[in-house]
Amino acid sequence: VENFMCHPKLTVDLNQNINFIHGQNGSGKSAILAAIQICLGAGARRTNRARNLKELVRKETSSGAAPNSAKIRVTVLNDGS
Repeated sequence: VENFMCHPKLTVDLNQNINFIHGQNGSGKSAILAAIQICLGAGARRTNRARNLKELVRKETSSGAAPNSAKIRVTVLNDGS
């Protein structure tokens, strides 16, 4: 994830069986789930976080400039198990 909601850059490696995402309020837990939803085809409204995809782009970078795009990538592994 890059420039998505509150995350300037984030990588999450999920395990095979069960995963927990925990943290303080406002730390970006829901943003991780929204990113997965968007990658799997949900619209921005479906995430209950924005009305359109443009609203999900991070508002400001460390230099103070607003980015004009975000990147989200999900890799799905099917090992046949």
